[in-house]
Amino acid sequence: MKAGFDSRNWTDKGYSIGEGYKWLQGSMPDVRWTKWIWNNFNIPKHSFIAWIAIHDRLRLRNKLFKLGICEDEACLLCGTEPENLHHLDYSIENAWKIWSRGLKDPIKKKVVLAVLTALLYHIWLARNHSYWKKAVIHPEKLCKVICVEVIERSQ
Repeated sequence: MKAGFDSRNWTDKGYSIGEGYKWLQGSMPDVRWTKWIWNNFNIPKHSFIAWIAIHDRLRLRNKLFKLGICEDEACLLCGTEPENLHHLDYSIENAWKIWSRGLKDPIKKKVVLAVLTALLYHIWLARNHSYWKKAVIHPEKLCKVICVEVIERSQ
């Protein structure tokens, strides 16, 4: 802390806990996804799964196959392609690019981000459901649940 007092001149102008905390953290790069993930319209469990996905830490079949944990790497939802993060979230990335173009209202933008975060969460949930329960959740049911959750959260 002595270095902080010397470099920040806290002895002359005063010390605040906030300034000390920022100094201890050091410089951190800004990331593009922070407003998407930590949007106050998001449900926390949706944000958490999205944060794990952003850091490529979801336990998907392509990783599990390489570790010898599962027998094949086919997607549990479609069964046609290898299950990896790009396969699961490709449509979400494209949807954001399309939907965000015309959004000027910050509230509408937050709602769209909440929908996309909920979509990622529910794709992950459906994937896990298909593995553990051996049944795929119908997309229409997922859409209804996402609508209800986002509407309740944004009110």
